[in-house]
Amino acid sequence: MVDETDRISLDLGEYWAMARWKDSLCIAVTSFDGGKFTDYAWENTKYLLDKIEKYIQTYRVDIVLEKAHHRVPTQWVQYQDVKKLCKKYNIILIEYKPSHIKKMVTGNGRASKDEVKEVVVKSEAVKVTPTNEHESDAIACGLCYLENQNETQRT
Repeated sequence: MVDETDRISLDLGEYWAMARWKDSLCIAVTSFDGGKFTDYAWENTKYLLDKIEKYIQTYRVDIVLEKAHHRVPTQWVQYQDVKKLCKKYNIILIEYKPSHIKKMVTGNGRASKDEVKEVVVKSEAVKVTPTNEHESDAIACGLCYLENQNETQRT
């Protein structure tokens, strides 16, 4: 059964993470450390896209992610491929700059990874515990989306 409120938020790169959201609660998070494959750029990206595509086929989702930087090759390739996947399935893709995510989540656009994780762990919207900075970043991206939605509703 399709639920229009499902969402996934992503932290892309050689080490990536994906958080699953239902309504305004983070209900699951998973990460991939890149160590499983020797050809990171291809195998890692294929594994990530297969996982996302499977999720898209099961649920109707929006995808929220941190805007990738073209100087980080693995992240840039994944970013472009996620954009293509969203276009293929007519999925809404919402992108935020890293500094915007940090600002919305911690109040400081230059917050450290530890500061982001501290806020993520304390959030009532998060029902899981991140095990690494990539999971924290994926969850923070989803929290940024929620905060932006709240601001939109207030205006």
